[in-house]
Amino acid sequence: MGRYIKTTQVLAVVAAMMTACTDHSAYLMQPEPEVPVVLEKAYNDFNFSTTNDDVTVNIDYKLSTQTSVYFELYDQEPGAFVNEGNSYILKEGIEPLFTGLTDESGHFSRSISLPSYVKRLYVYSPAFFAPRVIATVVNGNTATAAYDHNAGETKVRSVYTTDVEHDTKMITAVNDTKNYPDAPWKSWLGTYDKKRNGYVNYRYTGSDLAIKNSAELLTAHQLVINVSKKNCPAEYRSAADFAITEDAEVALTFLGGVTCWSSSLGYYYYKEGEKPTSLDKNVVLIFPNTQNGEKDSNWNAAKQGGINNGDCVQLMFYPHLDEDSQEGATTVFPAGYRIGLVLATNAWTNRVSNNYGRVDKRYRAATSNGLSVNNSGTVYNVPRTAAYRYNGQVIVSFEDHIDDQNFSDVVVTLKSNPIKAIEVPGVPEEIKPEDLFVNSEELTGIYAFEDLWPEKGDYDLNDVIVKLSHGKKVAKDNKIYAERAFFKTFENYAANTNGLAARLEGVETSDKVKLYMRKSGETEFAEIECNYDAGDKVVFVTKNVKQFMGADYMIEVEFANPTTTEKLKVTPFIYRDEADGRWEVHLPYDKPTSKVNASLFNTANDASSPASGRYYVRDGNYPFAIFLAGATETNVSKLLDKDNERKPIDLLFPNYAKWVNSKGGDNIDWYK
Repeated sequence: MGRYIKTTQVLAVVAAMMTACTDHSAYLMQPEPEVPVVLEKAYNDFNFSTTNDDVTVNIDYKLSTQTSVYFELYDQEPGAFVNEGNSYILKEGIEPLFTGLTDESGHFSRSISLPSYVKRLYVYSPAFFAPRVIATVVNGNTATAAYDHNAGETKVRSVYTTDVEHDTKMITAVNDTKNYPDAPWKSWLGTYDKKRNGYVNYRYTGSDLAIKNSAELLTAHQLVINVSKKNCPAEYRSAADFAITEDAEVALTFLGGVTCWSSSLGYYYYKEGEKPTSLDKNVVLIFPNTQNGEKDSNWNAAKQGGINNGDCVQLMFYPHLDEDSQEGATTVFPAGYRIGLVLATNAWTNRVSNNYGRVDKRYRAATSNGLSVNNSGTVYNVPRTAAYRYNGQVIVSFEDHIDDQNFSDVVVTLKSNPIKAIEVPGVPEEIKPEDLFVNSEELTGIYAFEDLWPEKGDYDLNDVIVKLSHGKKVAKDNKIYAERAFFKTFENYAANTNGLAARLEGVETSDKVKLYMRKSGETEFAEIECNYDAGDKVVFVTKNVKQFMGADYMIEVEFANPTTTEKLKVTPFIYRDEADGRWEVHLPYDKPTSKVNASLFNTANDASSPASGRYYVRDGNYPFAIFLAGATETNVSKLLDKDNERKPIDLLFPNYAKWVNSKGGDNIDWYK
């Protein structure tokens, strides 16, 4: 309460002394109004921050091609290599702390906010041409992660010379009916060097069918196929061959891939409506060995490399293929035909030395429905290839024997002359550069609120708990066209009806602000009415958090002026519209909105001083609200447990008090 100084007795004495000396005695005898003097309360000047808001992160992939790389930052090893290092699988439910795209040179440098506890960072990329994970440390306010693809044995696009000849079993294994019943393929395109891991001597050297934008295609592929979603989107998984709509020449370029298998790639073709029932004796060999010598985890494929990223081969049309004759061979494919591709796992005899690599594989991945088979020879009923058109070219990527769903084990592109002579059936319309976006999502943390402010409450900090995630819509040019805030609410046991709102920083008047909701059990967000106060830049998400327990909400801001850096900062708070004004609870020191009921400040346990710009503080070790950077619902499971209702937070987290007493210097990971 305010402190008041009584002046009545002093005024009475002064009046008696001055009565005979002035005509203004009546005026002077009027009692002086009581003047409130605000009593400065004791308060804890610790701001309870769990973030390091100025960490400069430097990433350099040192790629030999000018290609952007999508990456994600984690505070722990995000996954593990399985199947003898053949596949990298992300941990279930793991969420990145930051996502981004490097520039075209594979470099990224920016100051970002990270949880204070982060001392080690893991840079993960799903791109097949980038290393899966680079680990680095946070040294003060700087973290630097670099990877040199051209260093030592990890050199990319290195064809390795062997002492003895090797070959593809798709040519030589004519008597192996168990593993190679579809051999022999036809090596009609030309010869290959058996002491250089099958390096082909018939590479295309012309210009009309050559790929001039391989770096752009690599960027496009990672954004279309497996960025942020981790698995290849279903709409691009295509079990269909490629239709030739007009007479055309066709060439295939190897873009790259990352796999332990030393596989062979071939093609076949047939008239429209006459798809073959098997691949016996009608496949023409393109590349005997698609292993490009990439290194990942505990296997090193450098010595098995027999192809360079960017190697191109022109396909030939043989009118009498089914008669086993090359007569009439031509570079022109007639309209009305379809071209199919097939990948034979581990068909090259010089293999990566791991438990799986030393054995034969019957596995085939084909673009035709019904022609892909597993290692037992059983037909797959789901697509094993992904295909799409991008900027006039067809991209095809294979899922080989190990099923990690990234569809980037072998990636090729088909180019025709005329350019639009190939159709990709069963996939969305052609993707153009201006249509290429990645929608990523990253974990921000958990906000926990007490709802009895300005009273002290029970400090279980579970009256309203909200998980906040941040999303970005990033274009190929690295500009951010929209940012999103995702709010996941949890069941709570508070007696009050609390609303949830969020202050937005970085929003301009020309930007569009939208609000979406997804009720518990639903899979898609639906747009709802957005109550946006443009003056305070506040979105009122819901008036009653308990109305739809467990619901998710999303605020989306579409920027009129996209930039290459994040603009949106979102800070949740809780509120109630009461008869004498709006009741609000914010984080310590955060300023309220202009509509707050200011009469509540500096009452009860609150020690706010609006004149000093100090809000929502109190004495002692318990705040009215707290933000736990990088925290998940698992980390705060004790707060969400009904049995812990009314238990102060320091009883649930033993190191909490040590963290507060050290003003954030010790036990900074107390909630992890």
